[in-house]
Amino acid sequence: MIRKNRKLKDQLIFFAKLLSDILFPVFVFLIPTQLGYHFWPKWSLVSGVRIDYLSPTIYLTDVFVFVIFLLSIVRLILVQGVSQKLTRGTNRGLSVFVILFFGFFFINIFAAINVLASLLFWIRIFECVFLVLYIRYLNKLSSDIWFYKPIVLSALTFGLIGFCQFVSGSSLGGLLYYFGERTFTKQTYGISLFVWKGQEFLRAYSTFPHPNALAGFLATVLLLVFFGRRFSPRTTVLISSIIFFFLLSTFSKNAIASLTFILISFKISTNIIKKHSALIVRKIVPYVPPIIFLANLSLIPFSYSVFSSKLPENVSYRLYSTKVAGIEFAASPIYGMGFNGFINGMVQNFSTNKLTWFLQPVHNVYLLVFSEGGLVGYIFFFIGFSYFIKKLVKTKKPELIAVFVFIATTSALDHYWLTLQPNRLLLTLFVSLVILNYKSVYNKNY
Repeated sequence: MIRKNRKLKDQLIFFAKLLSDILFPVFVFLIPTQLGYHFWPKWSLVSGVRIDYLSPTIYLTDVFVFVIFLLSIVRLILVQGVSQKLTRGTNRGLSVFVILFFGFFFINIFAAINVLASLLFWIRIFECVFLVLYIRYLNKLSSDIWFYKPIVLSALTFGLIGFCQFVSGSSLGGLLYYFGERTFTKQTYGISLFVWKGQEFLRAYSTFPHPNALAGFLATVLLLVFFGRRFSPRTTVLISSIIFFFLLSTFSKNAIASLTFILISFKISTNIIKKHSALIVRKIVPYVPPIIFLANLSLIPFSYSVFSSKLPENVSYRLYSTKVAGIEFAASPIYGMGFNGFINGMVQNFSTNKLTWFLQPVHNVYLLVFSEGGLVGYIFFFIGFSYFIKKLVKTKKPELIAVFVFIATTSALDHYWLTLQPNRLLLTLFVSLVILNYKSVYNKNY
């Protein structure tokens, strides 16, 4: 009887691990999809307008994560010693940080302007935390299998979809609907266009909510391929060129400019980063977070001094939402408006005649955290940001450092890394890669 039970237990562990190993690379490939079922309770409406950011949504990627979570629970219950491994290496400082963070978590929700919307956001954050823990402790696949190959194939596939949309001037339809492609043409109200010499071009969306989000995804993968040396030189150049070609069809100025700067500067400084990483950590890294954070906060008073109705609409919105971020922070400076509460705060504290277009978060992740998390949330963000940079530089991985610079730069001009499901999941996988590479370096040295 004991042997039979042990055999059954081993079989369950084997199949749970096998199914997880099959599902996880597929999940990584499907990250760009936004296929999901939206719910529209009253608190997801603002002035009678449906707001996607507030809508409880079950995405296809959520289903994958949930199944992998259940399989992980089975493995944790059946495999002895795994639960101890999860807590091994923790220290008192980290424990105190986690306890304080959970205290902030509860206060931020219950003090939020929209409690249920804030709870929805935090559920998304804990989904990302689970993925980091799963990759760190339970995923035994090589990074080539679970990440690099699926994500490169994904970028080529969904980048091609976006390019075909750009050429045709409309969505492609058909089976792509089941990957989350929305139906649109150049004449669709609110669709993003690029105008060149009086001619309008549809910006590539693929299955993303916006061309800028697609651009962020493609540029991240391009940097990982170009600097990662995972493929032969010829294959690396070919894949990078194709992804860059697809990226151009998004006409995302922010992403293209940031990527171009990084490709040029990092190609020159790669050897410096490898040889002098210890010096960089001691002399430069400590000053990076405060400079970034203070520079972004300075945008609030700047927005008041340069705001003008004569500016282009996209520029005037960014200045407008920056002012709103400052007003929302002043209304609740300690714990913020509650994460996912920026739009509700915008309507409550500011008036606008263009509600349908203006009802979106501020195009700056740092200011979004500042207004929704308050001073306490910003401090937690700053501490985590600083800690992450130190670990990142110690990996001596140019591709990871390049991606970080790209994400940090584009986060100052857009919000998709925090608010949109595909980009948030990609950011989560990037954080996991940094953790894995840092642990690898740490174990070699000690």
